[in-house]
Amino acid sequence: MIEQIKNFLRLAPKTAEKSGDGDALQCAVTVLLVRAARLDGQFDTVEHDAIVAAIGAHFELTAPAAAALIEEAAAIDADSTDLYRFSKTIRAEMDHDQRLAMMEMLWHVIYADGEVHDHEAALMRRLAGLLYVSDQESGTLRRRVRDKLGLA
Repeated sequence: MIEQIKNFLRLAPKTAEKSGDGDALQCAVTVLLVRAARLDGQFDTVEHDAIVAAIGAHFELTAPAAAALIEEAAAIDADSTDLYRFSKTIRAEMDHDQRLAMMEMLWHVIYADGEVHDHEAALMRRLAGLLYVSDQESGTLRRRVRDKLGLA
């Protein structure tokens, strides 16, 4: 419980300045990836492994560190219905190209099980707006991921 409170305070909205807090950014990105993985009602090994690979590569984390971050993010996500505070952290810490890369990670997680469910597609539309990513850019990323995974 204490850890969740600390995490909440660490992710609480900050001033308009960039915070430089990489831990908050890693946590915010991972919470959104976990949320995307859970929306279809199953958070299976394939989705977990996709998140480990994504955050491991993006944040240069070892597999155990990525798995620990996923566990922490899952606990935060279970207690949160809010997307705004996570998207605000991401907007403050990432430039547009980095946000596009994060959206591509989200599409990889969503497509990890081979299909997109309605709730997952709705999440991506909401996040695109919150992260100032155009629908066209998100659609291009979606097609790119489908092509990479051979789902086209």
